Amino acid sequence: MAYLAVYSERLVQMVEHKLEDSMQRLLMPAAHSADIVQEVKALCSLGGCKGGTIMKIVTYLLERDAKTKEIADTFGINISTAHRSLERLEQHGFASKEERSRLWTLNKRRFPLLYSLSRTSTVILSTRKS
Repeated sequence: MAYLAVYSERLVQMVEHKLEDSMQRLLMPAAHSADIVQEVKALCSLGGCKGGTIMKIVTYLLERDAKTKEIADTFGINISTAHRSLERLEQHGFASKEERSRLWTLNKRRFPLLYSLSRTSTVILSTRKS
């Protein structure tokens, strides 16, 4: 459990520090950056488990296109490490696919900018492939 707490805290720090770079790399308007940071902070406070929530956000974004290294690079995450960590979390009952799906369905209205970030990153990355 200590490993999960440390890993989750590290993800929180990565997301907080790399979020602005993410906006630029994913061609999001810079004006949205502060609002998205606020949404991340609000999501972090849900359920008193900010690391777990951030893990869900990051893995959700990674799962949009698991083969696209660019999303992982944006967050400073080695994609194979992220998938191994996700598997470990799922073995311990954390961050199941159903749980992430439910979280996102409940929160896409409450956190519209994060939702649009995940949608925009997918559109941009799939456009670049073609």
